[in-house]
Amino acid sequence: MGNQNQINMQGAQIKREDVEITKDDQANINAFSKMNLRYHTISRELQTLQENIKNLEDALTEMELMDDTDVVRTKYGETCLVSLDLEQAKAGLEKILAQNKKDIAAFQTEVDEVKKKMNKLKATLYTKFGNSINLEEE
Repeated sequence: MGNQNQINMQGAQIKREDVEITKDDQANINAFSKMNLRYHTISRELQTLQENIKNLEDALTEMELMDDTDVVRTKYGETCLVSLDLEQAKAGLEKILAQNKKDIAAFQTEVDEVKKKMNKLKATLYTKFGNSINLEEE
């Protein structure tokens, strides 16, 4: 192993220290990659849930402006439309809204845990590999 010199794009010589990658190192890199993928998946889910909550809250606000005798047509799935009285529709939306808020709390907890584990692995990997490894987002 030892030192190797490389020339960068500007023609300057840079020293690079070869570091042996052990099986444990590779396992850590793979674990980091999986966690990073999970982090991004959960983040997208959180964003979708937050948008759903905003839409549900907007719908509930619109329902507040309706008369109690109004009928609300609700779409279930792709093709099914059901007519509900206003109170039934509000109760259904409030139930969905409450579930979405619970889901957000669970996803946020998972995001925090994954991020904490990623930071720990990042520190371990940067300690060993220094600038030879890039674990940062582009």
